[in-house]
Parts: sequence; C-alpha cells; structure tokens
Amino acid sequence: MKKLKSLLPFLLMLFALVGCKTDDLEKDIDSLKDRVTSLEAQVSLLNDNLNAIRVILDGSKTISSYTSENGTYTLTLSDGSTITLTQGSEGQIVMPDITINENGQWVLNGEVIGQATGNSGITPKFNISADKYWQVSFDEGKTYEYVLDENGEKVAATTSGNVSVSDAFFEDVKVENDMLVVTLNGGETYSLPIVANLKANIVDPAEGFKNGVWTIGYGETVTTEVEISGDNYFVTVPAGGWTATLSEVKEGKATLTVTAPAQASTLSRATADNSTELVLQVNKGINWAIDKIKVEAKTVIASYKALYDVGQTLNIGGLEISKEKYGEATIVNTEDFDFKTNGVYFIEPGISVNWQSATNFDKLILIGNNSSEKSVLAPTKQIKLSDADSGDGMLLCANLKIDATKVTNNDGGSTYLLAQNGNTAYKYAKFYNCDITTPASQPLTYISTSTRSFETLSFENCIFDYSGTGQQYLISLGSSTATYGTLIFKNNVFYNKEASSLIPKFKLFNGTKATINKLELEHNTFVNMACETTFFVYVSKLTDIVAQYNLFYTDVDLPNACGVFRVIDTPATGSVCDNNIVYRNDAYNWQMFYGGIKNGFEGAVEVERVEENPFTGGTFDLSIGTFVPNATYAEYGAKFE
Repeated sequence: MKKLKSLLPFLLMLFALVGCKTDDLEKDIDSLKDRVTSLEAQVSLLNDNLNAIRVILDGSKTISSYTSENGTYTLTLSDGSTITLTQGSEGQIVMPDITINENGQWVLNGEVIGQATGNSGITPKFNISADKYWQVSFDEGKTYEYVLDENGEKVAATTSGNVSVSDAFFEDVKVENDMLVVTLNGGETYSLPIVANLKANIVDPAEGFKNGVWTIGYGETVTTEVEISGDNYFVTVPAGGWTATLSEVKEGKATLTVTAPAQASTLSRATADNSTELVLQVNKGINWAIDKIKVEAKTVIASYKALYDVGQTLNIGGLEISKEKYGEATIVNTEDFDFKTNGVYFIEPGISVNWQSATNFDKLILIGNNSSEKSVLAPTKQIKLSDADSGDGMLLCANLKIDATKVTNNDGGSTYLLAQNGNTAYKYAKFYNCDITTPASQPLTYISTSTRSFETLSFENCIFDYSGTGQQYLISLGSSTATYGTLIFKNNVFYNKEASSLIPKFKLFNGTKATINKLELEHNTFVNMACETTFFVYVSKLTDIVAQYNLFYTDVDLPNACGVFRVIDTPATGSVCDNNIVYRNDAYNWQMFYGGIKNGFEGAVEVERVEENPFTGGTFDLSIGTFVPNATYAEYGAKFE
C-alpha cells in the first residue's frame, strides 16, 4: 500500500502532462482545421472569379443589380443567375498563373489550356490536392488533373511557412458610368453593362431536358416558360425546319413554343450531330441580354409495338423486324412476366422485369417499347439459347438496361447472363442500344464446349458499366477450341465507374485455343480498362481484323503493358488497323499487337499515344458513362445521339 501511495504524485503529474499535451494537440488540430478552411475558401474564391470573368467575356448577359461588401461584388445577371467576384485578400495559397491571351484563350503557366470565349468556351475549376498541389478540372469538377510547370513538375499551392501571399485575381474592380469594369493582373480590362429591368431567361423545360440539351421528337411541338423584361424581344431558331414563337409577356413571363423539324421515325442511335442552339434576345436601349438553350431533334416513339402491330418494319441496327416476318408480338408490362416461347417481346419502361425463364430460345427478340426511356431487364436466371433444330437462331436485345448482377445458378451463386446450350454455332445474336452491368468477376457469356459458338455475335451502341478492380471478361471460353464466325464491337463504351480506379484484367474475348474468323473493332471508348500482358483479345487464331478509331484512356498508372490483340498460334491477318489512340500510358506501352506492330499485318499502324487529354473541352462524366472527346479528337471513340 505504501508503494501505491508513493506512486500517486508521479501519476498525478503524468496525467497533468498528458492533459497539457492533449490541449496542445487540440489546438494544433483546430489550427489545422482553420488553415484547411482558409485554403478551401481561397480556392472557392478563385473559382468564383474565373466563372465571373468567363461571364464577362461571353458578353451575352448584362448586370441587373449588384451589391458590394468588403471587396466582394455579388452580381445578379439578366438571366436571373447570381455570380460573385472578389478583388483580393491575403492568404496562404500561391495562385497559379492564369491569364487570357489576345485570342480569348485561357493560359495556365504559359500554356494554352482551352478557349475562354465563344460557344466552345470553358471555365477551368481549380482544387488543392491532399498533398497541397494545384489541380485543375475542365469538366466542372467531375475529374481533376495536376497542374504542371514548364519542367513537368507538380505546382505547389502553399508556401513552406506561414508567409501570407496575395490571392488577388483582379488588379482592380470598379463601377463606372453604369459599367462594371474589371482589370486582370496582366493589365487586360473588361466590362459588363449594368442595366436595371433587362432580363432574358429560358426556364429549364420540365420534360425532355437532360445534361443541358432539350430533346424534342421530330415534328413535335413543346413549350417552356421564359422570363422577359425590356423594350423588345425575339427568338432565333436553328436552321433546318425548327420553328418557335413567344406568347404575349404578362408580369414578366411568356410561353416559348418550339416545334422540331419533321423526319421519318426509325429505331436508331445515330451518331449524326443534329443538335444546335435556340436563342432568346431582349434589348433595352442599346443593351442586349441573351439566353440560349441547346435543342436536339430526335425520334421519340411512345410505342414500338403499336408501329409493329400496324405492319411497320422496324429497322434496329440494320436488322428488319416486322410482324410479317416474326408474327404477333407480346407486350411485357409486369415485373414477373413469364417468357415461355420464342417470339417478339416489347418491354414497357417504368418496371424492372425479372427474367426467370428456363426455355432454350431459338428466336428471341426483346425491345424496350419507348424510344425516350430504356426498359429494365433484371434477370435472376440465365438467358438460354439453342438453335440445334433450326440452325437459324436469332437473339436481339435492344433499347434495354440489362442488370445482370442478380443472375444466379442452381446453387445460388452469381453466374454469367448468356448461355449457349446448343451443340452448333448459334446463327446470330446482337445487343443494340443497351446499358449492361455484369457482376464482379463474371463474364457476360461463358462457353467452354468446343462445339458451341456464334456465327455472328454483335455489340453495337452499348454502354458497359464496370466497377471495382477485379477480373472482368466479356466473352470467356475456357479451353474451348471452337471457331467463331464474326465478332462485332462497334460504337460502345467500356468504363470503370469508380473514379481514378482501374480494371486491371479486362478482356473482350478470352479463348486461347479458339479461332475467330473476323473481328470488327470500331469507334469504341475504353475508360480505365486495362488488360495486363494478355491483351483485350486473347485468341489462338484470328484471320481478319478491322480495328479503327478506338479511344483508350486511363487517368491512373497502368500495372503492365497493355494492348488489343494477342494471337498465339499464327500471325494475325486483317484488312484495316489504323487511327487508334491512347491517352496516358505512363511508363508502360500500349500495343495493337502483342510484341509490337511487327506481329500485325502489312499496312497495320500502331496505336498512337496522344499527350493532350482528349476529353479536355469535351465531356467526361463517370456517373452516367458519357464521354465525348473535344473537337480535336471528335472522330475517335463512341458517339451517341
């Protein structure tokens, strides 16, 4: 007991010291939080200022009203939106050197990074990484890349100590003669009129408006509200058959009525660009306010079955589907519909259909019934095929969202979606205009029996949504020695939905003992899909290759060399291999053929590495699988309406 008492003063002192250390630690944490908050505020200020100068440069809006407090201007624009700009403050960030040159382009650290003015103008958005380096985004913050200096080194965002540096973006901001006048640090001066009661605003339409585009069916008439204040107003429509009218303005509001050009209907996902801008203009005196909305004419069909029933032939990816050829069709409007027999099925949108059929289908045609919304097929059992009796099999899946993640085998474990159960080559199978999700580490189809294959297997205008970092094969054969006739991959997107994450073991075709007579690989986009050293197509024999305008992209380091074709037994032969590009392959090379272009065929051209991010100034959206290259690389990769 005496020993315990003698320890008490020491323990009390120790607890006191620990208390002091804890207080100091809490202060350090609070200080760190304050510093991080300050950095975030300064980065936000920079992005607000860049947005403000972009609006001023655009010149299509005026300022309806403004307030100013402590060097920050809050501007209400003629379309009703609000922006802020701040002349400057003191902080701990070292501003990136960003200016606008005489051609209206953003210049970052001496390098042109994009257009600042005009219809193609973008607004870069900055961020500070966890390791305190500058990052920049060209897609409104969906993805970021490091800012590099002239030596290719990352640019630090903070000073080494507590030195305060100016984060001022503007040299001067003032209101003069009903104009907001701003002067950049480089000396360039820009202005924007301040005009009360001048407004032009097209309210986002309630229907058909998505990702900044108003989609209207060919020949259809639709409306939305506009807000107008001024002396005169009018609307300008695109060429090519568009019309638009404005109703009388009452209490600052009017109805905009738009009619799209007429065009014949077809079930298609064409790649033609038939979208452009509709412009609302309002003036007050010499000043004009302008608002724009991008419009798109497109086939919008409420019921493909109705067209089918009256005898119209549907053209689906080059296939003609008609009542005369395939007989009466069935509408699917319940989740647990029982698919028992061959035939044509039109699946209604708004439900998730659970495929549970045990039938081996010789003729199976599944079509989403509404062109403006894909129907959902969520199988819990495999889709089984066999044309052993007829030798003339047909599978078509079109306009569907196929969720194959719930497909199970008899033991309850996950398994592949498509089963070929005949003992011959199934005649024809096609997936067209489908969004497809498969379970982790499961192929879409697995065929190990050497007597089973496809004469034609086609994937066109589809989006394949993968996630994670595991093995993902599309077609897997095991040790099969089967011969496949024609495999077609045209205008598809294959992507890893997880940001800055890589699928390291991906294959379109894995059959090291199999033969492919012809493989067409055209206008596909691959985002963060890698294949290590076995390549996307791993096959014993491949006798005819068409490979062109494919785009390969990664924003993370590759684990090994990657490429497209690895042919084991004999050299590959083909007719076209050209105009394929890859972005960011880092230390490892992408190759069209394993071992280099020397293992290709005469006239084949190696995949080209590009230094510029092909999506800078385009669209890169992992959340919806939309990847549109900029104008420089517009001919590469998949293109959808």
